[in-house]
Amino acid sequence: MSERLTTDDLQAMIPAWCDTGELIYLSEDYYGNETEKEKIGVILDFYIICVEDLNDDDYEELMEDEEWLICDVLVDNETHNHVPISYVKPVTLKVKLEER
Repeated sequence: MSERLTTDDLQAMIPAWCDTGELIYLSEDYYGNETEKEKIGVILDFYIICVEDLNDDDYEELMEDEEWLICDVLVDNETHNHVPISYVKPVTLKVKLEER
């Protein structure tokens, strides 16, 4: 087993785009069915799981499944709590500049 990361280590690994009020895509995989599509939402809050108190098996599972960072998000006027970061990705806005 590799050296365990601390909660402080994980805090330093939070992506810059993961912040309250940021636009995100919520993956279609989050819904667990094939009829839902990826949807745009907003991060309401985010949390790091305290890993110091986890046993080795729980720690490995948490890290493997990327569940150390979880978000509360608002999508389609519905709040989704405790969404693992693996189901969330940033929205990249593209701006078309007019030709001069």
